[in-house]
Amino acid sequence: GKAVAFHDLSQFQAIDIAVSEPSKFKTALLNLVGSQKRSIMGTTLVSKNILFESILCQPLFLEDLRALSASEGKKEAVLLSEAKEHLKGIAADFDGGWAGMLYNLFSWVWKRIYGEISCNEEAFQTIRNCMKDSSVIFVPNHKSHIDYLILSYLFYERDIQLPFIAAGKNLDFWPLSHLFRRAGAFYIKRTIKGNRLYAITLKSYLR
Repeated sequence: GKAVAFHDLSQFQAIDIAVSEPSKFKTALLNLVGSQKRSIMGTTLVSKNILFESILCQPLFLEDLRALSASEGKKEAVLLSEAKEHLKGIAADFDGGWAGMLYNLFSWVWKRIYGEISCNEEAFQTIRNCMKDSSVIFVPNHKSHIDYLILSYLFYERDIQLPFIAAGKNLDFWPLSHLFRRAGAFYIKRTIKGNRLYAITLKSYLR
């Protein structure tokens, strides 16, 4: 690609390293590129098996699991197996290709049901900046299912990391569940009272 002069990078306030310190400059530049990438693509995605193993090996999860095993008199291996089944029912299975297909579909839909979608572009820039080094939680008023669909659509349109969406277990049916999981939806039971294993598994997934 086209070469960029070091002094042209002064527009990025995050880089404040003299060119005479190349190693520090390289580190600062890589950190900047990484934060920009996170705001667009999010964290690095891994396969479900790797994700599940990392969750089931979390020290805090294992601590809760041991406490549950002691209180309920069930073997930890049995609880681990049940927790993995819970994860299969919860986890999203994001695929950027599916997200692109849904964007094209909803572009067609919105044009036919809305005259215009008005947005606060400064707010989107604030969101983008926050996503560079932090996790951001969005809480729509949820007057309808349109809320999260519009939110994801607008993010995709602006090359901002798509949000993972908490969906009710009542929406976990074929083919909708497969389609939404690929677009970033994860499913939560409406009631988890009394189901301690499900609760600690969900907490570890969200963590």
